[in-house]
Amino acid sequence: MPINNLGLDLGSDSAGAGHQASDGVADSSTTRCKDLWLSDGNIILEAENTQFRVHQSILARHSILFADMFTLPQPADESAIEGCPVILLQDSAEDTEYMLRGLYDRCYLSKDPIPFKAVAAMARLGEKFMISCLRSEALARLRTEYPSTLAEASVAQAPEKTFTTIIEEPGLLIKIANLAHDSKLWTIRPMVYLWCCLIMDVDSISHGLELEDGTRAHLSRDVQYLCLYGKQKLDEAFRKCFTWVQRIGQTRSCGHKKVCGNLAKNIIEECLAQGSVNLSLLFAEAWSIYDPEGTHPDLPFSKILCSSCFEVANTCANKGREKLWEELPSYFELPDWEELKRLDAMSTCIL
Repeated sequence: MPINNLGLDLGSDSAGAGHQASDGVADSSTTRCKDLWLSDGNIILEAENTQFRVHQSILARHSILFADMFTLPQPADESAIEGCPVILLQDSAEDTEYMLRGLYDRCYLSKDPIPFKAVAAMARLGEKFMISCLRSEALARLRTEYPSTLAEASVAQAPEKTFTTIIEEPGLLIKIANLAHDSKLWTIRPMVYLWCCLIMDVDSISHGLELEDGTRAHLSRDVQYLCLYGKQKLDEAFRKCFTWVQRIGQTRSCGHKKVCGNLAKNIIEECLAQGSVNLSLLFAEAWSIYDPEGTHPDLPFSKILCSSCFEVANTCANKGREKLWEELPSYFELPDWEELKRLDAMSTCIL
């Protein structure tokens, strides 16, 4: 595979011009990353005029691409600094530093939350340079935040999304949505897009979400289209899933028609008539805890309804949730869950 097609340059010919003096010393236009300029390193990566002196063996051990590249014959006049060949990267210096810290320090393998930029760098460069350990770590963190099973989503989600593996920052959801699309992170995309539809109206999806500092975070054009399309499909599916609510309090076997009927009316008015998906109905075990007006905060839903209506609610609601979840990827023009998992597995195994 041609190196240039991968955004790499071996540092020879024109690549060395303007980066290295004739005596093999870096010129004044470059800076060295102090923490990643290793005295016994034998190769130099340069990104945005920042240089990293590292080990060819470490890169080759973790990256199929680097390993293959190092087997290519190098030109006799290859430029070098302090005897180390220079590889010019087209990636940002920040992403490159996160990538190398991930390989050397293994600082992202803990359970502690890490910056989104670190996750994004591991996802992007893990894919580009075929570094499966970094790609897998990024995907594992994102999957924790955005699960691919209904059971996991029911536990992990809440009306106010909180992150456990990524440090929260303004516009984080939008940044993750764009990363998921651009870096082909498949299994998290249905949930990420769903969240975009839940917290963003049509105007915000189309024109960006205003942040606390006055700036706006924008979804990419492709993600905008998918969310606008999905928002309509999701609203239609949500209403269809919960048409059974109208039966509550209306059956012959209902023992508390007034109480059950009033609760059904509340669900319709508070949740289904607002023109948006209600998260508690979709994810939570709503039929044990749901109380639309907060009138019975400590009283289970099963104790508010009569036994007959609760059985209808519990059975139909769970079937509806399961069906909506199964179809969720299709609302955003994605393949089914099994195919999404297969695509992610391929990307982390690096073919």
